[in-house]
Amino acid sequence: MVVVPGPSPVPVAPAIVIAPPTAPLVYAAPPPVLFYPPPPRFYGPPPAPGPYIGFGVWSW
Repeated sequence: MVVVPGPSPVPVAPAIVIAPPTAPLVYAAPPPVLFYPPPPRFYGPPPAPGPYIGFGVWSW
């Protein structure tokens, strides 16, 4: 009766627990970088119509 394969599965469990924590960190880093580039592009187009609307209100 050689029941040695029991302890083998135990060491595999700890390895899986260390893997999950690394995945969330990588996912949190990419989001901030993608949010930075969009702001500058959206600010470009609005400036043109902005001045036009301001003049119309002043003329009133």
